[in-house]
Formats: sequence, C-alpha cells, structure tokens
Amino acid sequence: MPSDLDRPGESTSAGAPSAKEPIVDTQPDADVMTPPVLPIPAPVLPTPAPVPPTPAPVLPTPAPVPPTPAPVPQAKKRSFSRAAWFALIVGAIVLIFLLVFVVQNDVRTLFTFWAWTFTLPLGVAVLFAAIAGALVTAMVGTARMFVLGRSVRTLEHQRDKTR
Repeated sequence: MPSDLDRPGESTSAGAPSAKEPIVDTQPDADVMTPPVLPIPAPVLPTPAPVPPTPAPVLPTPAPVPPTPAPVPQAKKRSFSRAAWFALIVGAIVLIFLLVFVVQNDVRTLFTFWAWTFTLPLGVAVLFAAIAGALVTAMVGTARMFVLGRSVRTLEHQRDKTR
C-alpha cells in the first residue's frame, strides 16, 4: 500500500511503478527526431506617446467696469518763495548738524598742503573741505547752465527764422 511519504519516481514494490505516477521515459529514442524547442520571445508593444495634460477650461471673464474717475484735487502752485523757504529750513538743519560735528571734533590735527604745514581742529578742517566741495559743484553747475542757456537761445533764434 503506498504511503503519503512516497516520493514520485519511487516504486512501492520491487521495480513496479505505482498506479498514481505517470510513466516517464527518460531515455531518448534514437530513431525519433524531435526539433529543438526555442523560447518564444514576448511581443514588443509600442509605448504610447505621453498625453499632454488637458488645460483647465477657460471661463469667460466679465467685462471690466471702468472706474469712475475721482475728482482731481487742485494741485498747489509751486512758487519761488515756497521753494526758497523750504531750502532755507533744510539749510538751517544742515548747519546745526555741522555745528555739532565741529564742536565734537575739536582734536587738533596736523595738516600739510604743498609747502604749508599747519594744525586745525578736525571738525573745522572737514567743514573747510565741505565748503570747497560745494564751491566746485556750484562752479560746474554754473558753467553747465550757461552752456544750456546758449543752446536754448540758439534754438529759439533758429525757430524764429523758420516762421
């Protein structure tokens, strides 16, 4: 009687195969030619092209309502006296700052300018340098104003000739 522990290919009695096992011939027949079995390659499928994302639907936008123009406030006329008053106030504030600077920097410092050697408080020396810079700027600005004025007069003269 075959047991559950029997392995396939083993016989339960002397040399006779069991009834449950198929009979497998392991010896190839010399007279029968079998073609070699080649593996069948898997079919190659084309990869689909990437699908671009669908854009979000564009909703019609309502026509913008033009805003009602706000009343334009009347601008204050700028006058020469107003500009002069503003410049005077700014100048006074700058002078106060310079005075504080000069008073706080009273250390005497040795200066050499070409052949001259002298000592001055540091604040006074910086104040002189600022004044010299302002004078150079004013001279350059004045020369530029004269050149522009001459150009304007030349253009006005040419315009009057064409009339």
